[in-house]
Amino acid sequence: MVPENKTSVSDFVLLGLTDHTRLQIILFLCVLIIYSLNLTGNFLIMLLIISDSTLHIPMYLFLWNLAFIDICYSSVVAPKMLSDLLSTKRTISFTGCILQIHFLHFLGSSEAILFSAMSYDRYVAIQNPLRYSSIMNIRLCLQLSLGCLMLGFLHSLLHTVLTAKLPFCGPDVINHFFCDIKPLLKLACTDTSLNLHLLNENKTSVSDFVLLGLTDQTRLQIILFVCILIIYLLNLTGNFLIMLLIISDPTLHIPMYFFLWNLAFIDICYSSVVVPKMLSDLLSTKRTISFIGCISQIHFFHFLGSSEVMLFSAMSYDRYVAIQNPLRYSSIMNIRLCLQLSLGCLMLGFFHSLLHTLLIAKLPFCGPDVINHFFCDIKPLLKLACTDTSLNLHLLNGITGTLTVITLFLTILSYIFISRCLMKITNTEGRKRAFAICSAHLTAVLLLNGTAIFTYIRPSSQSSLDQDRAAAVFYTVLPPALNPIIYSLRNKDIKKAMRTMTRKWFFS
Repeated sequence: MVPENKTSVSDFVLLGLTDHTRLQIILFLCVLIIYSLNLTGNFLIMLLIISDSTLHIPMYLFLWNLAFIDICYSSVVAPKMLSDLLSTKRTISFTGCILQIHFLHFLGSSEAILFSAMSYDRYVAIQNPLRYSSIMNIRLCLQLSLGCLMLGFLHSLLHTVLTAKLPFCGPDVINHFFCDIKPLLKLACTDTSLNLHLLNENKTSVSDFVLLGLTDQTRLQIILFVCILIIYLLNLTGNFLIMLLIISDPTLHIPMYFFLWNLAFIDICYSSVVVPKMLSDLLSTKRTISFIGCISQIHFFHFLGSSEVMLFSAMSYDRYVAIQNPLRYSSIMNIRLCLQLSLGCLMLGFFHSLLHTLLIAKLPFCGPDVINHFFCDIKPLLKLACTDTSLNLHLLNGITGTLTVITLFLTILSYIFISRCLMKITNTEGRKRAFAICSAHLTAVLLLNGTAIFTYIRPSSQSSLDQDRAAAVFYTVLPPALNPIIYSLRNKDIKKAMRTMTRKWFFS
C-alpha cells in the first residue's frame, strides 16, 4: 500500500534566475537561441540518420539515441524557464514539479550511461575492426540502448517516489529556476537524511580522523616498528621474487603458478594498504588520516582481502583438478578458465567492497574523531557515525561473514577431496610430502579466514574492538609474508627457477 502524502502545498514558487527585468530579457534571448539550435541540430541529425541507409550502423544508432535524449532532456527545463523569464508568476504544481524531477533525472542519467555504451562501441571498432559488425550486432545495440533507458528510469524512479512521499507543509518557494531534488528537500517538513544519502550528499563535519594506534608506550612502539618493518620487507622481497621468477621462467607458465603470481601481487597490494601508514604512526605522535584517505583505505583493504580469500578457493580447485584429473588438467584448467577465475575473484571482491564503501561514505560523522584501531576499518568507524548504523553492521556481518565462511568451506572441501586422492598414492614418501604441502596451505587459509570470521561475524562492542585490533595484526601483516614461504619457496619448481635465474645473473 502506497503511503499517503500529507503535503498541504499544492503549488511551488520558483525563485528563478534573476529579478532584474533587463537581465531577464537578455537571458531569455540567449536561452531561446541555444534551445533553438539544440532542437534544430539534433532533429537534423536524427533525420539524416533515418533517411541515409549508409548511416545505419551501430555508431549512428547510438548518436540517434543521444540526439533524441538531448532534445527531451533540454525540453524538460528550457520551455518552463523561458516562460518564467517573461512572467511574474513563476509557479509550478506539485505534480508538475515531481514530473519535472523524474524526467530530468531519468533522461540525464540515461545520457550519462549512454556515453559509456558509445565509448565501448568506439573501442570495439578500433580494437576489432574485422569483427566489429559481428560483435556490435543490432541485438546488442538495442540491448545497450534500452538498458541505458531502463537504468536511468529506475534510478530516477527511486528518487521520485521517495521525494513524492515527503510531506511539504510550507514554505513553498524553491530556491531554483526549475524543480530539482536538493532545493525541494529543503522545504520538506520531515527528516530527509535518507534522500540526501541516496543523492550521495555527505553531511560529515569531520575532515580528519585520529587513529588510536597499537600502543602509546614508546619502547613497545620501537619494538613493534622493527618487527613489522622486517616482516613487511620480507613480504615485499618474497612476493616480488615469486612474481619475477614466474614471469621469467617459461616452465612456470602453467595454471598453478599463474594463481601464485596473482596471490603474490594481491599480497603486496593488500599489506601496502595498511602497513606503511602503521609504520609511520608508530614513529609519530600525530596519527591522523583524512576522511577520503580513510574511506579509500577501507575500500582497498576489503577489496584486496576478499579477493584473496576467494583466490584461495580458486587455487584449491586448481590443485584438486591437478590431482584428480592429471591427464585432463591442461584442458580443464585452460588459460580462459584461469583468467575467468582470477578476474571473477577481483570483480566480486571489488563489488563486495564497493557496497560497504558507498554505504559508509554516505554516513554523517559529527564527532568524536578518534578511531579505536591502527587503521581505518568498518566496525570502529561506524562507532563514530552520528546516525543509525544497524544496516551497515547487518551487511558487514551478513555479507562479509557469509563470503568468508563460504570461501573457507569451499577451500576445505577441495582439500578433503585432495586428501582422499592422496590416500590412494602407494608411495609413502610422496604421500607425506603432499600432505605436508596441503597442511601448510590450509594453515595459511585458516590464518587469514579464521581471523576475518572472528572479526566480522561477532557483534560489535568496545571490548570486541580491542580484540579486533589485536587480531588485525595477524591478518594484515603475517599472511602476506608467510604465503611466499608456504606456497612457493618450498616448491621444487620455484627453487629450480631461482637457481637458473641466479646462474644467469652470475655468469652475465
